[in-house]
Amino acid sequence: PELVTPGQYVVLNTFFDTTRGHVGLAGAKPVDLICEEGKNPSTYADFKGNMNIAALREFIAEHGAEQVAAIGLDPDPETGEPRQAIAEFTRLAIPHRVYTQPHLDVVADALKAIKDRRETVPGYEIIEQAKVLRHFTAKLQPVRA
Repeated sequence: PELVTPGQYVVLNTFFDTTRGHVGLAGAKPVDLICEEGKNPSTYADFKGNMNIAALREFIAEHGAEQVAAIGLDPDPETGEPRQAIAEFTRLAIPHRVYTQPHLDVVADALKAIKDRRETVPGYEIIEQAKVLRHFTAKLQPVRA
């Protein structure tokens, strides 16, 4: 199956020229959403390659999640390894089904951390829920042991 279809968008923090070219050859539209710090070469920041999460939210709201084929992160420029997706980025990517491996790595790491602390992590029960999409709006309370 193809990752993108003509007319869809692929959103990155910033595209390498070759990646931008391949997205265009597939008929999709590359969109750069670099953080504000990354737009100004004369200022210092610990890392200037993060995605602008507010701009990503606005982009999805304006164009619709179905028009976004993928949201991705370029690899770490120093190591070449996939960059760990930040939690907020993952919270946007997973429900819109535009995730990549680094997003799922965040989920796997979180689940492992819970498993490793399972003796100290309380359980929760749903006390109020909507008829649909309850995972977005459910109210929880700790389970009494």
